[in-house]
Amino acid sequence: MTLDPPLTSLTPAQLQPLSASEVEQALAETRRARLAITERESRLAALSQEADEILRRASRRPRPAAERRELAQRARVLRQEHGQARSDSMEANELEKALAGFRRLHVEGRIEGRPPTTEEADILERFESAGGVVDHWLWTFDAPRGERVWRYVAAGSLWASVLRAGYQDMWPDLALPARGRRLDASELLRPYRRAVKQPPYRLARGSHPNELCRDLVERILRGVSPGAALHAWSDEHPYFDSGKEWWGTLFLTIEVPGGAVGVVASATD
Repeated sequence: MTLDPPLTSLTPAQLQPLSASEVEQALAETRRARLAITERESRLAALSQEADEILRRASRRPRPAAERRELAQRARVLRQEHGQARSDSMEANELEKALAGFRRLHVEGRIEGRPPTTEEADILERFESAGGVVDHWLWTFDAPRGERVWRYVAAGSLWASVLRAGYQDMWPDLALPARGRRLDASELLRPYRRAVKQPPYRLARGSHPNELCRDLVERILRGVSPGAALHAWSDEHPYFDSGKEWWGTLFLTIEVPGGAVGVVASATD
């Protein structure tokens, strides 16, 4: 997909998480990946059953011990590979369900990415210009709050970061857990503030990290309202691999009045 202008060239003031065509692309790629994984699972299931049957027949008549060990080892390997393929298939199916639900709400206009207000854009631009590495994706929606909706916001926010980084080919590898891990405000704000104020190469001199962090929390996260739904999500997607090498990762969703904010970060040296 070619974006005009490229998503990587846009400023935070111009960014909106996902267009309808990008949602369709994410769903189509996920379906292709899921079909390929399902096909592999079926093939491995058949091979595993065949290996087990050969092992059973071999046990009924004398065979050299080395041959029996070799057959048993092959059966074990195939069972393990089939188990992993089954797990991958379940994860791909769950992701497809999440994106299909997200797409339905997106098409109905009940969950939409929104561009920042002038004030929000100013804060985000100051943060990015200072060397910040945390993506903030703003969502508005008219849908019942619940675990499923937060999962949709997480999927949409990660897809937006994947697109912005130019890593579209990574998307089918995503595996979101069935539920995000619920956090209280302090559990969320500690790693968030650390990620904001301590990027890989420090914020630019004169950027006033404490003030900038305060503005992000108060204006973008809306102060993290008491009782808001706060979640941390799995960082198993390859998008986060570089962060795991050194600096770290962050993947959060924060309920705010009228919608939610997706927070995604992964950086290294």
